[in-house]
Amino acid sequence: MGEIWLTRLFVVVLFVGLAKSAPVIAMIIVGIGVGVVIIRLFHEAGYLPGFLMDVLDRLTNKTALESKMKEREAKIEVIDAEQLAVHIKSRVIGQDKVADEVAAQLRRRLAAKRPGRPLAVFCFAGPPGVGKTYFAKVLAEQLFGHEKYLQFFDMSQYAQAYSASSLFGAALCRIE
Repeated sequence: MGEIWLTRLFVVVLFVGLAKSAPVIAMIIVGIGVGVVIIRLFHEAGYLPGFLMDVLDRLTNKTALESKMKEREAKIEVIDAEQLAVHIKSRVIGQDKVADEVAAQLRRRLAAKRPGRPLAVFCFAGPPGVGKTYFAKVLAEQLFGHEKYLQFFDMSQYAQAYSASSLFGAALCRIE
């Protein structure tokens, strides 16, 4: 509660200082504020014309956005590690240990899920032809419904030490 009053005091002091130093700018800011308040009061009281509100509703489609957000919040994302590992093992041959480890890691990462952040980042390394890319495609398809969510980097393009800097960034050098 004290923070609100402190903020209000700061705004009043700011406007008083602005009115003393630049009265034209202060009057423009106050006019814009009054206009916003009047429009908001008319909107809340229902005095804005119906056709205007219909156009705004069609442009924003607020009800559809709200329903989509509620669906997204209601959908609980749970990964069954054993089921994921069994599915991967059924499609990828010879990578049973990796499937178990990746599924366990995903279960741990999902427990500490942070919105707007990647679920996990995996770097599969090994000799050519062992199924790294196929494993990643199956994993992306199982988690997200399509393999297009996989970000694939062919590391043969980055064989030289200097070319990898375009992917990871240049190393910092210390000169002493």
